[in-house]
Amino acid sequence: MSLRIRLLLLVTLSLGAAVLVSVAALSVNARDSVLAQMERDVGVLARVLAQTVALSERLPEEMESRLGEEMLTMSRILARYVAAAEAAGTRPGAIIEELRHIIAAGTLGIREILGTVVASRQGRTVITAEGVDVYAPILGAEQEMAGAFFVRLPRGALDELLAHQLRAALLVGVAILGVGGLLSYWFADRLARPIARVTAAAERVYHGDFKLEDLAPTGEQRGEIGRLATVFHSMARQVENRERALDEMVAQRTHELAEKNEALEQAQAQINAELDVARALQIAILPHDFPAMGGSSAAAFIEPARYMGGDFYDFIELPGGRIGLVVADVSGKGVTAAFFMAVARTNLRLMALETPEPGLCMARANDVLCTQNPKDLFVTVFYAVFDPLSGELRYANGGHNPPFIRRASGTVEMLPSLAGLGLGIMPDIAFDEAEVTLGVGEHLVLYSDGITEAMNEDFAEFGTERLIEAIATHPPTSSQSLVDAIILRVREFVGVAPQTDDITLAVVTRGAG
Repeated sequence: MSLRIRLLLLVTLSLGAAVLVSVAALSVNARDSVLAQMERDVGVLARVLAQTVALSERLPEEMESRLGEEMLTMSRILARYVAAAEAAGTRPGAIIEELRHIIAAGTLGIREILGTVVASRQGRTVITAEGVDVYAPILGAEQEMAGAFFVRLPRGALDELLAHQLRAALLVGVAILGVGGLLSYWFADRLARPIARVTAAAERVYHGDFKLEDLAPTGEQRGEIGRLATVFHSMARQVENRERALDEMVAQRTHELAEKNEALEQAQAQINAELDVARALQIAILPHDFPAMGGSSAAAFIEPARYMGGDFYDFIELPGGRIGLVVADVSGKGVTAAFFMAVARTNLRLMALETPEPGLCMARANDVLCTQNPKDLFVTVFYAVFDPLSGELRYANGGHNPPFIRRASGTVEMLPSLAGLGLGIMPDIAFDEAEVTLGVGEHLVLYSDGITEAMNEDFAEFGTERLIEAIATHPPTSSQSLVDAIILRVREFVGVAPQTDDITLAVVTRGAG
């Protein structure tokens, strides 16, 4: 409901209520005025009668004669009522009781009222169905009480006068209501139209239309509405200017952002290209061929989780025909881990060439790494010295996953665990050594935790048991075939889940010599 209609209804209803109250008040006042006039007229008549009583002595006799006539008439009526009641078989007690009521309501009622008027010296008016009964005291020349006077006026004239007064009041009320309705409509329209203009202008501003020329007439008006229109127009202009400035700023920032995004894309493309080269170089420094000694063979697989990884493996040719076998995992991922991996591999190679004992080699490499570790990284390392001719495998473990041996019978054994911390954590620590023998045709499987901790979409890990099963259930014809079989099982388990860690796997197979 619009403001104009609400105002119109409010003013019209207020006028209607005022008119109804006025009509009712006029009707009551007219009735009271007529009755008061009647009482005044009867009072005048009573004074005239009082003067007449003073001049004539016959008035009491006439009054008594009048009362006698009324009593005679009443007696005749009562006699006829008694005869009718007896003919109807009404018992005498009931007839007597009813006669008392009739007398009380008739002459005796009038006499009682006259007695009250005489006693109180005050007039009284009673409206009945037959007419209007007016009682007035009769006062003598000395204001002494001479009696009371009773006049019955017909109601027809009174009712007609009151009806005429009511019709006149209603006509006046309707006229006032009509004129008031027109005035209220004019007032509501005059008050609501400027507000409607301001409201419509606000809606247009909300939708981005700042053309507010139609507010000019409203702004020229006096009072609060005119000031409101002027202030709103000024605010709309300010908002328009700010929005225009904001659009220009956004356009400028968008252009600058596009240029920066383009530069970032170019820089990222360059970084990706450099990372591809670094990844290729990192893979390239790892050995692809196993030293051809004693007919033994090896195969390896490595896949970083990112462009560059921290895992590595190595096959090191040592004096006396022995081979150093390494699998390692640097903490962390990415470029930092890749650099630390390169440092760790270089130090371990140098120490392996100078130190034949695996435990001592690991201890010396650890001391060097502790001095070259500004980022507090560490690397877990499994290092073994393998003799292809005898099958002797002497090893030390620096916190890495113990490898497995697949025997010629098809059984899979885990190398006994050895105590040892990762390299680069603290200097001056010792590493235990152990020794096993690898039979002809048997396989040594070295791996990083990227194999066992590979997760599928349900966040379940591949685990050690699945790795043992993959080693045991595939009858390898070569080191490469076992590597391929294990990697295939891991990929089938992971499915489309993203790779979360570097994966490194190496298999060494002892030949016949």
